[in-house]
Parts: sequence; C-alpha cells; structure tokens
Amino acid sequence: MKIEKGVPIPNQIGGGKWKNIAVLMEVNDSVFFAGKDKRYTHLMKAMKNLGLKSVSRWVGDGYRVWRVE
Repeated sequence: MKIEKGVPIPNQIGGGKWKNIAVLMEVNDSVFFAGKDKRYTHLMKAMKNLGLKSVSRWVGDGYRVWRVE
C-alpha cells in the first residue's frame, strides 16, 4: 500500500437511472411510486443534485414526485 499526497477528490457524478429520469422530467411532470416504496427519495435526491426542485405527496396508495421548477 502506498500513501499518496495531493490526489484531488473527483466530483460525485453518480445518480444512474434516477438522474436519467430526473433530466427527462419537465416542470409539472410527475412519477408515481406504488405502495410504501421509498425509492421516490432516490429520485428526489437526484433532482436536488441536478439543481431541480421537486415535491412529493402521498396520493391514494403511493407516493408521487413532481418537478416544480
């Protein structure tokens, strides 16, 4: 093992499929997550990382995430 100094930390790009979905969404578009599926938080995080604003609500029998700006 070698200790190295001065190696810069790269920006975290990641996001994968959630980032891909988020960039396709236009203002007032929404995505529904059935039941108590907590994956909606991954989409909201990807949107936040992209500088997009979103809101989520429990609607009927699942969560819905809207892009609001």
